[in-house]
Amino acid sequence: MSKPLVPFALVPGYWGLKGKSKARAKAEYELEGYELDVALANINLEDKELSVKLLDIEKKYDKISERVYETAMVALVKTGVDQQLDLNYLDFKYKDITEKEFDKRRATISNEPWVDIVNLSLDKTNVAQGAMELDWNEAFIEYIGKAGYTGATPEEAVDSWLVEVCKNLALEELKNYMTPDEVEEFGEHVRSRQSKKPDMTN
Repeated sequence: MSKPLVPFALVPGYWGLKGKSKARAKAEYELEGYELDVALANINLEDKELSVKLLDIEKKYDKISERVYETAMVALVKTGVDQQLDLNYLDFKYKDITEKEFDKRRATISNEPWVDIVNLSLDKTNVAQGAMELDWNEAFIEYIGKAGYTGATPEEAVDSWLVEVCKNLALEELKNYMTPDEVEEFGEHVRSRQSKKPDMTN
């Protein structure tokens, strides 16, 4: 916008204005577009309302990216857990993290137990043998700890829990091939072997 030929102070129609009314009139007389929107926002608004409006203006005129706008808006209007959850979602939305990382973060922020399989490898010479790698959060360790699955390290606690899960799955499957008494006897045998395992924590 070209500068007005007549200075604002010399225009009779504005002489009676004061305060914000005068400031708004001066901005509208001298400015346009982005500069006018910013000036009017600073005149009319304060604090959080002003910050939100300025962000809207920056986005309107493509001064910032959609990602920067959304992140800044979350930081402005959300707090605590809600803010962390929304920022986590934005990281996932813009592909900064994987879906599994998103799920783990979401559970951790919400203090919910989370566990997942990271890798499952099979023995090339015996497909019935293999290894399972798990990932978990601290809330999961606390969760299984309350159920009695503990160890000197989180890994030991998870191993204890996983062995129990696999044993129960196996016993459930054996019900298709054994009588209830035979299944119970086999379960007692497994539990007996587990109780005789040497203590590796000392």
